[in-house]
Amino acid sequence: MENEDLELLVEEAVKVEDGSHEAEISNIEIRNTPQNYVYCDIFFKLSDGVEVKCGFPAKITSNSSLGVLVKKFMPIKAGEKVDLKKLIGRKVKITTFNKKTDRGEFARVVKESITVV
Repeated sequence: MENEDLELLVEEAVKVEDGSHEAEISNIEIRNTPQNYVYCDIFFKLSDGVEVKCGFPAKITSNSSLGVLVKKFMPIKAGEKVDLKKLIGRKVKITTFNKKTDRGEFARVVKESITVV
């Protein structure tokens, strides 16, 4: 493997203000954790262009956190598949709060606050 350009631009950290934001669902990804859990990450692009994400266990039932969210956009029925790509581009309102961790301060999306606009 050749040594490619390994220079990266240092960017300014972005701070998302606590509170309510209008946003658009910009992307959805499924990921596996090292502990073999499967999560669905939903990315929200805020009106100022900043993107935040919210992770859900990748299981849809009528009362799972992901199922409750999906039901806000479309009906769900046990035994039927749901195409999460249909959520991309949908306008929503979300509430965020900042939380300090050992890796820094990050905006968190309040899952229950996600509403259809």
